Amino acid sequence: MAGPVQRGMLTQIDPPEHRALRHLVSAAFTPRTVAALEPASAP
Repeated sequence: MAGPVQRGMLTQIDPPEHRALRHLVSAAFTPRTVAALEPASAP
């Protein structure tokens, strides 16, 4: 069981919950979305 600081961290969750949550998170952070979050001044 995760401690209070680690509770809710994806890296501390065991399968199959980890797999399901990773799928949801990865769908939100597509390359296009991440690129849009980068500052306009980035090289």
